[in-house]
Amino acid sequence: MAILHRPNRTAQTSGDSPLLEAGNGDGEEAEADKNELKLLEKIEERHRIDEKNLEILNVIEGRKLFRLLKGRLKLVGNSLEHKNGYVDVMIKKATNPKNQMQRMLINLELVHLCDSPKHPNLLELKGFIEENGHYSIVTEYPEGGNLLDYVRRIKKNGKFKNQLSNSGYSKTEMKQDTQLGKLCTLDLLSITWQILNGMIEMAKHPFYHRQLSLSNIFIIANKTVKIGNFSLARTNGHNEYYKKNTNWEMLTSHRAPETYTDGRFTRQSDVWSFGVLLFELFSLGEVPYQGQEDILKFVKSGKHLDKPKYCHPELYQLMAECWNLEQFKRPTFEKIQEELKEHLEKYNIKVITRR
Repeated sequence: MAILHRPNRTAQTSGDSPLLEAGNGDGEEAEADKNELKLLEKIEERHRIDEKNLEILNVIEGRKLFRLLKGRLKLVGNSLEHKNGYVDVMIKKATNPKNQMQRMLINLELVHLCDSPKHPNLLELKGFIEENGHYSIVTEYPEGGNLLDYVRRIKKNGKFKNQLSNSGYSKTEMKQDTQLGKLCTLDLLSITWQILNGMIEMAKHPFYHRQLSLSNIFIIANKTVKIGNFSLARTNGHNEYYKKNTNWEMLTSHRAPETYTDGRFTRQSDVWSFGVLLFELFSLGEVPYQGQEDILKFVKSGKHLDKPKYCHPELYQLMAECWNLEQFKRPTFEKIQEELKEHLEKYNIKVITRR
């Protein structure tokens, strides 16, 4: 039985958030609206969590449009997942549930999580709770938090081991472990592989993430990484494109140039974002395009981000291929993973892929 109310897509002006623009009633935008309303009907009662079984413990992080909290979920039924009968979870709540846009984003993310396959590199939905008619999303708990904050902590604490050498990689230092408190070059390669796994799985359905960045990837205790934050993800049936019909904020630094000119988001625009994500990862959290006032002008002139400090030159070349201005000349996620595999085999490197 469907339980979510269909969101009102008319514009609203309360608060300081961007406006939601109504669909124009024809063409691709209207079709996308129609498809998402159909998706809302797929959320079933079985995903509902009784609020009395969920205890909120503390705030993990606060963002402009939502908050992430740590909670403890009581397991019911015959679950043998945890002997003590509880499991840690992450709860995503709108910062202001009365704001129409924030409610819309939470509802859409819930739709996508319910409709997404279970995969080791996609954040797993545990369910949702309803409070005063508003919905909050409950997922598995990522002990390491979001990946951007995580790599920055590692760098700040001096817990990163650089295994690059002038000849490629330092063979005597090529070890990898699962402790969250430290990181090495092998871990960066493993994380890259895992994110590719998740994006390849998403592409089968078809979903376009539209805000792929290190801050929207999460890491759990054994260094398995999970793609999350699907509030701007879109599907349009089997159409290859999704045209942006809202003006809510997106990460400027990670957007492909064509999304500015025609508003179209595709797998190819996700590939561009993935290249910027790799810059963040292999620089241990540096800000992309630091000091550039006009990023779009910069990339349209054919310029790229510099090679990150901890990135092998061959991987940087692969990264740069993601930033081809001709979107259909960018590699697919499958091709990127294939080239990464060849790179690892060339240097006789084995990484833990967590799959």
